Amino acid sequence: MILRVCSWNLRKPGRGQAARRVQALRDLDCDVYLLQEVTPHVWQHIVASDFVAGRTYSISDLGIEPSGPQPHGAVVLARPPFRLTRPTEIPGLPKRERGLAALVSDGRTTVQVASWYAPNAAGNGVAAKMAAYKAVTRWLANIESPDVRVRACRYDLAAGVAAGSDHAVVRAEVEFGTSEGS
Repeated sequence: MILRVCSWNLRKPGRGQAARRVQALRDLDCDVYLLQEVTPHVWQHIVASDFVAGRTYSISDLGIEPSGPQPHGAVVLARPPFRLTRPTEIPGLPKRERGLAALVSDGRTTVQVASWYAPNAAGNGVAAKMAAYKAVTRWLANIESPDVRVRACRYDLAAGVAAGSDHAVVRAEVEFGTSEGS
């Protein structure tokens, strides 16, 4: 299976940026989107759009609601023909809304994907940031996955800037199950 994956920290876009960010996601033309700092307003725009055809999970699907003056969280999206199943939080995160994992399948191969972002050390302290890194490391160490080969990866600042963000979009083409016996 070859997946075109995109990871992007949306940086809590304001109300005027939501439609622009959703259009930028559509224009990226990926199979799986791993998004961070997605506000409830942007989430409403994503769900209302037709480009993922209901194949979405947000941390709210797990009963975890973002908190704070500007609530935001992690999201995983997949475009047809790929399917998402078994959404789960990444255990042990000090800010539960910042990590979401799910299985993605093409009907033959199933792999684990995750959207995660670390707490800001300036606002949350170095201890919280390091605790998040440790939790993700423990979680990753227990993932069983087919062999993986990254075929291409690039940081696309232009795509982020075009959508009104100062964060680059990370785009990768990943091949799964490439060795004998996979």
